[in-house]
Amino acid sequence: MIAITSYVVQTHGWVGAVRDKQWSYTEIWKPEARQDQYHVTVSAPLAPYKPQLYNLQEDPKEPVDVADEYPDVAKRYSAKLKEYIASGEGKTDGSFNAKASLDLKEGLYAK
Repeated sequence: MIAITSYVVQTHGWVGAVRDKQWSYTEIWKPEARQDQYHVTVSAPLAPYKPQLYNLQEDPKEPVDVADEYPDVAKRYSAKLKEYIASGEGKTDGSFNAKASLDLKEGLYAK
């Protein structure tokens, strides 16, 4: 049975995202990921990854993180991400199940 939701969950490496028409939320979804040593972008130095929230209605290109202004929304979307991953719903053999490298030389933005 396919569950229909009003949001999309996706991942790229260690970062999971929940998106709907109004909000886009991201956080590191793998508990074993070192949250204090992460490349936020390809060329960025190692830094902590802070969960991010964007209001797509007011900020469709997502340059302004509003997680601190809307902590209840961020908390709700974090719960959606965790619930989805725990459910096993819609999992593939992609990044939800892959054992990504924690080695920074072989990790997500190595090269």
